[in-house]
Amino acid sequence: MQELTQAFLDAGESDATGVILAAKGRLFSAGHDFAEMANQDLESVRHLFGVCTTMMQTIQSIPQPVVARVHALATGGGCQLVATADLAVAAKRRRFARPVERAVSSARHHGRGRPIDRRKRALEMAMTVTR
Repeated sequence: MQELTQAFLDAGESDATGVILAAKGRLFSAGHDFAEMANQDLESVRHLFGVCTTMMQTIQSIPQPVVARVHALATGGGCQLVATADLAVAAKRRRFARPVERAVSSARHHGRGRPIDRRKRALEMAMTVTR
């Protein structure tokens, strides 16, 4: 997540006109590893959620539109990552899964969730208008 955050910061400072968030492999993003988190102390888990929150806020802070290209399964935090992007383009074979426990944890640790804002609506309108 720290590497992604830095990549978004670098893109934000560049002359790029947009950023595509994509993945390779059989998953788009599986989100947090709950089994790994279960063995960590409270401070470590809070740090992990802090790093995640910083990444999500960075995605929203750069001036370029961010498009999530979802080719496969996105679960938990992976769904949140897609929602944080300005626009998502998903393949026909993609799947989304957000466990209930993750939704409760997300609301508690990441804030109230990200509402669909004007930037997302405006970008969607601009990119899907037909002439």
